[in-house]
Amino acid sequence: MKRYFLLALVFGLALSACRSQRDLPSPVSPPADLPSPAELQQPKPRFTANFTAEAQGVTVGGQLRMQPDSIIWGSAQKIVELGRVRLTPDSVVVYAKIMGACFRGTYDDVARRLGFRTTFAEVVEILQSDDAGSRLSAIARRMGAETAIRIEPWKETPAATFPFYVPANAKPL
Repeated sequence: MKRYFLLALVFGLALSACRSQRDLPSPVSPPADLPSPAELQQPKPRFTANFTAEAQGVTVGGQLRMQPDSIIWGSAQKIVELGRVRLTPDSVVVYAKIMGACFRGTYDDVARRLGFRTTFAEVVEILQSDDAGSRLSAIARRMGAETAIRIEPWKETPAATFPFYVPANAKPL
């Protein structure tokens, strides 16, 4: 079961491994003047990217969507949808749809299960790096899974949704 969880998490992390041709916005100091209400209501940038990941001879494709300050969402497919992952600053949800199993927890829960500690900020930092695919592959190798990840560049999108449904009868992963 740990192996399936590891593969689901590796694919989940692979979902979140992308590099933009355009640099993602970095945090900036607030201006001396307070922003206007119109500026406060401006939508935050959202990005999407496609990926392929191979582990144990199985290649899957998928899509990643990210709003860098609040959510990373991904879906993996091989003919049919295999699963989804949603990372927020305080939670991790991995739904292995093909198995009908779900993991919901915190980053501390993930560390207890896998012995690998991370945070949302670290995941975002990896995603924004030039070598995100190779960094995620190295992490997977340390956890015992050989994974090769190919990532297409981020594309900014004005409106990205983050759908995530887990049936009530999903088994714990």
